This record gives sequence, C-alpha cells and structure tokens, in this order.
Amino acid sequence: NQAQQGIEAQYQDNQNVLAQYTTKIAEMVQVPEMYKKDLQDVIKGNFEGRYGDDGSKATMQFIKEQNITLDPAMYRQLQEVMEAGRNEFKNSQTSLIDKVRSYKTALGSFWQGFWLRTAGYPTKDFDFDKYKPVINAHTEDAFKTHRDEGVKLQ
Repeated sequence: NQAQQGIEAQYQDNQNVLAQYTTKIAEMVQVPEMYKKDLQDVIKGNFEGRYGDDGSKATMQFIKEQNITLDPAMYRQLQEVMEAGRNEFKNSQTSLIDKVRSYKTALGSFWQGFWLRTAGYPTKDFDFDKYKPVINAHTEDAFKTHRDEGVKLQ
C-alpha cells in the first residue's frame, strides 16, 4: 500500500511540477512581447515629440541619436527559468522511476512478493504503464530507431 500510494503521489507531483513550470514559462514569454510593444510606443512618442508627426524636414541633420535597446536580461531570465524547470521535472521523473523500480523489485522478490500478492498487491486498478516517464518525440524516435541525430538548433 505504501509503495502504491508513494508512486501515485509522485505521479501527481510530476504533474504539478510540469504544470507549474509550463504555466510560468507561458506567463513569462508574454513579458518580452509587452516590452517590445511598450518600447515601440516610447520610441514613436520620442521621435514624434522631437520631430513632429511628419518627421524631420531638414535637408541635413547633425544629430547623434541615442536609441533605446531591448534588454537581454529578460531573455536570460526566461532561459534560466526554463532550465530550472526542466531540471526540477527531471528530478521528479527520476524519483517516480525509482519508486516504480522499488515496487517492482519487491513484487519480484520471492518472500516479499509472495506476501504482497497474498495481501492483494498490486491492486487490480494499479497500472504500471500509467507511470512511465513523460518524454518528447525526439527521444521516442531515438529509442525506436536506436539512432540519435542530436538536437538541431537551426
């Protein structure tokens, strides 16, 4: 019972970790887009305030513009949150894998397995396939074909 409950709790924790991580990223990626829009509004207002609605009509201008740039810190922070979230999810998945392994080991051992089966474990509604790790399509393909082509960045 303790093993099955631990596996189920870890599975739910994995769902929680992944949900929190993906929600956080979804919220964070909105910030650069908002920043970009706000920056465009500031630049437009800056130039219209300086040169008027139609821009400068001068034949020659000797002005050195100080243009505003996008802050790369937002993107670094987004990358850091993504990496931390992935690492936390990996750790949570590893814990689930270990709990399933431990339970299967107990079920497979002679005396412990005998007593567990006598007590009705694993229960009829317990499905080991439900607790497989979450993987991506690249990983699934690599294990089917026994070839890993690596990650293509571009």
